[in-house]
Amino acid sequence: MFLKKFKIPYIIAEVGNNHNGSLLLAKKIVIEAKKAGANCVKFQSFNDTNLFSKNFLNKNTKIKRDIKKYTLKLDEFKKIYNFCKKLKIDFCSTCFSIDEVKFFMKNTKVKFFKIASMDLNNYQLVEFIAKQKKPIVLSTGLATKKEIRNAVKLIKKYNKKLIVLHCVSNYPPKIEDLNLLRIKELSKTFNIPTGFSDHYAGITASIGAISNGARLIEKHFTINKKMDGWDHKISADLNELKTICEFAKSFQKIQGNKTLKRLEKEAQVKIFRRGVYLNKNKAKGSVLKKEDIIFLRPENDISPWKYKIILGKKLKKNKIKDEPIYKNDLV
Repeated sequence: MFLKKFKIPYIIAEVGNNHNGSLLLAKKIVIEAKKAGANCVKFQSFNDTNLFSKNFLNKNTKIKRDIKKYTLKLDEFKKIYNFCKKLKIDFCSTCFSIDEVKFFMKNTKVKFFKIASMDLNNYQLVEFIAKQKKPIVLSTGLATKKEIRNAVKLIKKYNKKLIVLHCVSNYPPKIEDLNLLRIKELSKTFNIPTGFSDHYAGITASIGAISNGARLIEKHFTINKKMDGWDHKISADLNELKTICEFAKSFQKIQGNKTLKRLEKEAQVKIFRRGVYLNKNKAKGSVLKKEDIIFLRPENDISPWKYKIILGKKLKKNKIKDEPIYKNDLV
């Protein structure tokens, strides 16, 4: 799948609806995400008719107002896609309906589709997306193990290009609920690449997820945490996202390999290690005792580990305090 070409974790700047319904702000966020080093910007595409029931929205008028205020039209997403193409950053939008999937298939060349946690059991939508043969990123928040297994099975019936994201769908989750060990467990259980959808404030969860084998990080992103809107407060800003991206790029080098061998050069070892020195002035012919020696840097040809070999030996010449003792100094 598209992840195979990335030797480092793939970083998605989750814009979501942090554009606050403004195409201009959306483009500004894309520019900053590119500057931070993200591989992709991801949006969410829905409206007041394909997510909530009319009855629910009539009873929750603020949500209805917010949806109209904080969403973009599909044609605007096409403009954002073309803008991303010019900036050479991948584009994706989480589709909440089949009509939106059809729109992006017709009007863009998205590299993958994201299925939100809430739609993991929306089998009609999941099946339709799987049939498009595009790589799929599947979030697992809200889901039981059985529900994850059912969704994975359904997707793989049509499409093997799948990555599953560990996700806690609280905004933000408590630190003790992050359970980052599930990243490796998901990979082991379903034998597919895994990643992490991060709703935790700050960057520690994303850094921890990369350290636990996440191949993809999805992190909410904004250019101003103080803006009104749904997710700005829990989102990463430019510097935070940049830190995540830089860590992802360096992680392979940080890991190195499992070989247990000394990495430092011999000259450096000698400077840092201690050798055997005299603790007092000693005349030629003196017999060396334990209280006559001290261990100081730099190392000489007698290691502190083997200091006992000099005990009871005589000095060939006069030596003063703090002088190193060499093997050829001894009778």
